[in-house]
Amino acid sequence: AKRIQNFGVNKIMYHNRNQSEEGNKLGYEYVDLNNLLKQSDFVICACAATKETEKIFNLELFKIMKPDSIFINVSR
Repeated sequence: AKRIQNFGVNKIMYHNRNQSEEGNKLGYEYVDLNNLLKQSDFVICACAATKETEKIFNLELFKIMKPDSIFINVSR
C-alpha cells in the first residue's frame, strides 16, 4: 500500500477480521466488506485457503462491485 501511493492513489481502504493499528496510523480506512466492494477500483483477495474462506467471493459479492472494478485473487 505504501508503494502505490506514489501513483496518485487518493484513498486506501481495507477489510480484515480486525482493524490494523499500522493501517490506521498510515491513514488507511477500515470499512465493512460491502462498503469496500462498492467503492473499490481494485479488490485484491489475499486470504488463506481454508474451509472458512472457501467460496468467500460469490456472485452476490461480485454484483456489489462496480462494473469496471478489477478483482485480483492471489490467495489460491
